[in-house]
Amino acid sequence: MTWGSSSCPPTASAFDNDGKSLVVSFSTSSNGVCTADFAATTHIFSAERVGDTVPVEATVSFPEFDDTQVVEVTRP
Repeated sequence: MTWGSSSCPPTASAFDNDGKSLVVSFSTSSNGVCTADFAATTHIFSAERVGDTVPVEATVSFPEFDDTQVVEVTRP
């Protein structure tokens, strides 16, 4: 889950998975003027985007804000 403007939610822009570690990089949406609210957005990624081997944790990166967090990967 990420947090940000509900009208311009963050989007996954890059995936890097070597089978041992998964890094998902996000960027902010460029939909123009964004609302000043603060809303949660959940993300679901297919195996085609992430890769066949998915570790139990992933590093989530927001390069434009110089922010990185480690999160637990939840599987259906």
